[in-house]
Amino acid sequence: MYYNQGTFVKTPSSRSGNFFRKEKKLNYNSWAGREPPPPGFVKINVDGSAKGSPDASALGGCCRDVSGQWIFGFTQQLGVGHAIWAELFAIWKAKELAWSRGYRRVIIEIHSLLALQKIMNDSTEPNALSHLINRCKAYLQKGIGPAR
Repeated sequence: MYYNQGTFVKTPSSRSGNFFRKEKKLNYNSWAGREPPPPGFVKINVDGSAKGSPDASALGGCCRDVSGQWIFGFTQQLGVGHAIWAELFAIWKAKELAWSRGYRRVIIEIHSLLALQKIMNDSTEPNALSHLINRCKAYLQKGIGPAR
């Protein structure tokens, strides 16, 4: 699983572990200023938000192929919660929907550095977000199969 946050992309190494690399910023008109995924991948842009802390929260996302064609989208009202919970839930929901549709080579683009840090953190300390973080991490461990 790939997470794109700002100018850094988390990509799996060839054997074990993960690393960060800088990504070139390119402008593609069909992507409204966003970079398309590499051939054979799909990209899902996700966002989660809350009016307050805590308050009404929701999430949404859009999956597109390398040419910018819409594959699927989703939204969901979550009830009362925090923004970080909505962001993490959006990441999990995106992977769940992509996986259920047969997509295995998926890039998820997020705007929350905090959500990315929580997923990348190796901490096993239990907290209110642990279950959701572990669900996101589980997709990292499934590996990447052939693109649909």
